[in-house]
Amino acid sequence: MLPRLLFFLIALFWLTMNFLLWRSEFGGQKPIGSSVSLETVWNKVLTAPDASSLEIYHHGKKIGFCRWVTSVGALANKKPSDEFEPEGMVDEPNSYNLDLEGNATLNGSTNRLRFDVNLKLSLDRAWEEFTIRANMRPDSWELHATAADQKARFLIDGPVERWEQTFTFADLRNPQVLLREFGGPLALGILGTMGNFGLGAPDTTNSAPSALPIKWDANNDTMRFGHSKVRVYRLRAKLFDRYEAFIFVSRVGEILWVELPDKLILSNDAFTHF
Repeated sequence: MLPRLLFFLIALFWLTMNFLLWRSEFGGQKPIGSSVSLETVWNKVLTAPDASSLEIYHHGKKIGFCRWVTSVGALANKKPSDEFEPEGMVDEPNSYNLDLEGNATLNGSTNRLRFDVNLKLSLDRAWEEFTIRANMRPDSWELHATAADQKARFLIDGPVERWEQTFTFADLRNPQVLLREFGGPLALGILGTMGNFGLGAPDTTNSAPSALPIKWDANNDTMRFGHSKVRVYRLRAKLFDRYEAFIFVSRVGEILWVELPDKLILSNDAFTHF
């Protein structure tokens, strides 16, 4: 009798604990596929406690690796903190910083492309500063733009020559300026590319380039992690009503999986251990 009673108590305890774990994970939450506020998901991403290490695949072949890191910036001239204030606390935040660095092998090239992207956002998530650097020996490229002074600086550095030019946002909207700078078909190609990125038609004002025509939505979803399914957020971006991209984010804001056009995949390296 005693062994049966003991077995019953153990079974009851096991069932109770599993129910509590299930309830903490799924209970009281919105069902899979239901919509989620974009504000909620982006706040998770921008304040994620850990970096996201991602492997890059193209058509199923691994071509590189990158690391996504977010941080919260604090005011530069803040008052001295209390000596008893816990370390790591950031008071009076004034910005978000997003960093992406990595490398990849491009088709037909023996050298690796190394890149470093930094984006600074205000607290209301308006962009303030943007920098992208890339190099493939022996050449390097850099673009730096700031919203405050409405300017973008381009730099191309190679073994033979170095080219550097600063444009106002108004210049980037004006095809005559680009034609004068680059000349002929090259300028038309660059102008067409910038048009695709929302810089629009000729404009003589100093307004910032308009936002990309991207439509975002967010939903609850699940992903298989080992032998289990975990709840995640799924972000979908639609560009020009033609191209789609998907970003799967953990409940704490870590980037788990990114699907881009042309079968370009970014996979969190945690998946390689399962």
